Parts: sequence; structure tokens; C-alpha cells
Amino acid sequence: MRSLLTLAYLPVSLLLFGHGADPARAQAPVEQTTPSVPHRNSASAIALSDERILIVGGSAYSRTRPVWIPTFRAEIFDIAAERFMPADATHFYYYEPTLLTLNDSRVLVAGLHHATEYGDPLSDTYSPEIYDPATNTWSLLDKIVLDNSERIYANLLYDGTVFFLAVSYDRLFNSSRKDANMYRAWLYDSDRETVEEFVPLLSPRTSAFPVILPSGDVLMTGGYEAVFEPEHLCEQVPAEYAIEAGEPSGDWCASHGAWMSVPARTTETWDIFWKEKKTYNQLPFDGATELFTQFLDNGDVLAVTRVASRLRSQPPRSAAVWSVKGERWARLQDFPEYFHLDINDDLIELDDGMLVGPSGGYVPSTGQWHPFPPSMPTGIIVELPSGTIGFMRASEPYWVELDASSPEWTSQ
Repeated sequence: MRSLLTLAYLPVSLLLFGHGADPARAQAPVEQTTPSVPHRNSASAIALSDERILIVGGSAYSRTRPVWIPTFRAEIFDIAAERFMPADATHFYYYEPTLLTLNDSRVLVAGLHHATEYGDPLSDTYSPEIYDPATNTWSLLDKIVLDNSERIYANLLYDGTVFFLAVSYDRLFNSSRKDANMYRAWLYDSDRETVEEFVPLLSPRTSAFPVILPSGDVLMTGGYEAVFEPEHLCEQVPAEYAIEAGEPSGDWCASHGAWMSVPARTTETWDIFWKEKKTYNQLPFDGATELFTQFLDNGDVLAVTRVASRLRSQPPRSAAVWSVKGERWARLQDFPEYFHLDINDDLIELDDGMLVGPSGGYVPSTGQWHPFPPSMPTGIIVELPSGTIGFMRASEPYWVELDASSPEWTSQ
């Protein structure tokens, strides 16, 4: 039996993080066997064209102050040399950001703008950033400016452009106007360095996880639909006052009220090129759910869901695949009790349709989710340009290659 892992591991003594303050943003590219950010968590990683790995975002644990401190620091892990090299620091903090490789091998980072170690935002606005491996520097994509209430999602489309979708619950629920919009969107052409902004025609929805398909469709599933109630919390005013305040009908409550949440009952798609919106039947799950989704190589969408409890969120237990061609959901087998999949874990699709994540994966031939055996150390899952898939850790020089053809874990 072939071993599932080819292991390259170096035990190291981790450095203590300083007293809360990040160093100057520019750092000399000096290679070292230990990372500059020890005990980093909630980071993301992506392979560069030369198969080194770029690590961005997250927090580091400070022993001098027992707290997790968000960090600007980015760094590069050289698998062959088993060493880390500091990269230019990002302009903003990021929590589990999205990393995308552009046509020219630069890397774009977008995601939740992290607060400082004191719990305050670094600034009122922020922008996506682009890393250039040739110069080891970050630059702001400042044609897109977001405020701190917005969560941004991004993905590459088939034509190489990047689609951004910004979602702001605050903009909707803090507004008393019917025409309030919680979405903004942009198309970024990295070859021509152009940005086009537009307003998505998506229905307001909270606690949903939008997935941007490379075809140019946005899939919205789960969560709660936001419904406008004009008479709720709306105090009528005389018609002349309403007209003077910008309501031409004179009926103030016709366009003012409050946004309320109700359980979502449909799946919705919106085509960004044809500006077409469609609705379909809901996911084949019972109860209100929290959901995360990601597209697969064949264009379909995997949805993994967990039931939202009033007391706490339960571990993910159910999964389904959305067929773009058939426009329908197919229920997969529920996760076994001992299978762990975090709501933010990435899954990589292999050539045979197998889905692999940090702690196990889905095997189509058996129709089951299989956990890795306890003897298998794992980490952040990364696919190299050569097609090799492995696990790395942001806190130590560690690389594990995955042999997906081995039955060692598919028989668990």
C-alpha cells in the first residue's frame, strides 16, 4: 500500500511575537527557517508561478499579551529550501482573505477588513491589493473603495477578469428607505487595468454565502430574505413635509419603513453579463441554515451547510451540489459524526471528481465523506502550478504532498 503522504517536516523553535505593534511595512527579503509571524492563524495561502507559497492575513498570538493580534505581515515559503522569506507587508489587515492569481502571475487579495489589535478599524475605507512577485511589493486597487461595513467576495471569470461583489448588512438594516441596496459590484480587467462598477440585481439576503461562478453567474442560497415593511416603524408625516423631504407622492411611509428578515425559501442566480435573475427551489435541507459554497472545476457548485442554533452553530453536517447545466440540487451523503470540516475550509477538486480538504474529502465512487486517519498531519491545502496538492503550515517550515490515489484514507 502506497503511503498517502510524502512528508517534509522540520521541528523548529518558534519565536515570540512582539508587544502588539507590527514592524515597518517594508521588510528586507532575508530567508529564515522560522516564519516572521509565529502561531499565525486565519491566514490564506496561494502558490506563485515558481511554486513558492505566498501567505497573507490572519493573526499571531502574543505571549506577552495573551491575545490574537492581526498582522500586516505577508511572507513566502520556499518548499524546496524549507525556508521563509518576508514579503512586502499588506496595507490592511485581512481575516481568511481570498487570493487569486491574475493573468500576469500577480496575486490579488480581497476579503474581510480586519480590525486592529485594539478592536478598532485601521481606517474607514479599504481596497483590494495586488502582490507583484517580480518586485515583492503590494499595490492598492484603489479604483475600488469599500467601507468597513462591506464584506467583499471575488473570483476569476473565464475571460480572465475579476468579479467583485460587496455585501453590507448595515447599509440595508440601518436604512429606513425602500430603495436601500446592500450590494455593489465591479469587474476588474487586469490586462487593461480598468474597473467597471455596477449595481447587482440580487434580492436582499442575510447570512447567505454568495458564490461567484467563472461563467459570470452569482449563486445565492440559504440564509434569510430581507423584506421591506413600509408600515413597520414608520411614522407618517404631513404630505407637504414628505414632498419637501424628497418623497414626491407625499406618502412618507410608501418608501420608508424597516427591513425585516424571514427564512429564505429559494435559490437565486444572477447573470452579470445578461443582467438576468432567476429563482429556483430551495436547498434540499430542513431548517434555517448557515452555508458556505464554492464552485467546482466542471462549473457546478458545492454547498456545505450547518443548522443554525440559537445557542451555538453546529458543525457542518450536510452537503449538496448545484448543477449549473441542470439548474437543480443533488443531495450528498451527510458527514459522519467524526468528520470535521470547518465552515471556512477550502476544498480542491481532483481530476476524478474527488474533493479534498484539510481533514479529509468526498469520494464519488463511494458516495461518502472520508476523514484522514489521525496519523496524518495536515494544514492549509494548496495546489501548485505543477498540479501537486499538499498541505503547509504558516507557523513552521512544513510541506506534505497528497497522494490521492492511496486507499489509506478513502477506506476510513
